[in-house]
Amino acid sequence: MSIFKSQIKLDDTEQSFLNIIEKSVKDKNTELEYDVEQLAYLIHIPKLQYFIYLDSVGVELTNHSFFITRRIRNKVLDMYKDLVKKEISVRIQNKKAEIFKNEMSLLTKIEDKLCA
Repeated sequence: MSIFKSQIKLDDTEQSFLNIIEKSVKDKNTELEYDVEQLAYLIHIPKLQYFIYLDSVGVELTNHSFFITRRIRNKVLDMYKDLVKKEISVRIQNKKAEIFKNEMSLLTKIEDKLCA
């Protein structure tokens, strides 16, 4: 972290949301989506049927039996979104690498057949 950026002091609720979001995105079974029109993220944790929605004003956490919504400071909300954004990027890069690995394998096979 840059020495010019100050550490954000989180209150208990903000810290709890941060912990939940961090643990959620680390789980490879968690589904992550990005709404380009709303600039919002949807996190779905299938095994628990929890949904976390991050938009421009706060966080919503829900399942079939509860609903929590909180307005969150912009800097803190950006921190949450960065966690999700980074994980989405990692997942896309991994998928891309797998796709092109398969493509390279196919191209190598074709090249080998042409050289035979």
